[in-house]
Amino acid sequence: MLMVRDGPAIPGNLRQHNRLTILRYLRRAGPMTKPALAQATGISRPTVTKVVDDLDREGLVEAVGMATPGQGGGKPGMRYRFRASGIRSGALFLRVDTLYVAIIDGNARILARADYPLGDAREPEAIIALMVTALTTLLAQMQLTTSDILGVGVGVPGVTSYHTGIVHLAPHLPEWREVPLGASLAERLQTAVWVDNDCHVQALAERHFGGGQDVRNFVSVQSGIGLSAGLFLAGALFRGAFNTAGEMGHMIVQEDGPLCHCGKRGCWETLASTERLVMDAWGATTGAVRPPAWIAELHGIA
Repeated sequence: MLMVRDGPAIPGNLRQHNRLTILRYLRRAGPMTKPALAQATGISRPTVTKVVDDLDREGLVEAVGMATPGQGGGKPGMRYRFRASGIRSGALFLRVDTLYVAIIDGNARILARADYPLGDAREPEAIIALMVTALTTLLAQMQLTTSDILGVGVGVPGVTSYHTGIVHLAPHLPEWREVPLGASLAERLQTAVWVDNDCHVQALAERHFGGGQDVRNFVSVQSGIGLSAGLFLAGALFRGAFNTAGEMGHMIVQEDGPLCHCGKRGCWETLASTERLVMDAWGATTGAVRPPAWIAELHGIA
């Protein structure tokens, strides 16, 4: 049986949980009857019936014909499938110097996008306020509000708690310590919010929508100002005991090496990140210590 692992919806409520569970199952398993959904998800049949009927009215699922006798877990019934084009979700991806915001459909196709350079104001409150403004502005341009989306997924460059939405530590954002990002955004946006490490988010995207769909074991590497990775092992995201698996950028590989943003010396990302490679290449060809601003802009675009 296909098992669907649900993440925390903040603010959490049973109705939202049931809706998302059924949508996830239909997207992964394909068309199913209501009795089959109840059996597969463990949600009661009356609840499944109500949720599916609501989703059908909202255009998030659609009927695709009757099941044949014996198909779908019992008596013949109408089968329903996930309707990707009817889904709207928000996506916030925070990098060290830029906030990326998008509205996506059920297949992660980008419907609208905007990029916001962070500037010097990188303390938690300033960035949270920017996230809210950026997302609501983009929704307004599509004549939507947060009540029209299923929720918001947030990727953050730091150590996060997937279950609580707390950002415990972000080496490149020094003021980010024990920030309740998920709860803060959920309260202001009044919708479900999921917060995770940016590399975990990237790996999940590859697994469900990219090159990792048919692969059980892979590594998704992210290199920019920092260096980190997301790991899929035996078909599941590997988080590690403290949700820090893949944070290879701060492994010390050279004693007394270059000073890192985290305060230590010789971290892997000080020697092998994209930023480091760009600086080394520029220095080797020009003799300059640092490349000009336009090089950094090209790096950001890439």
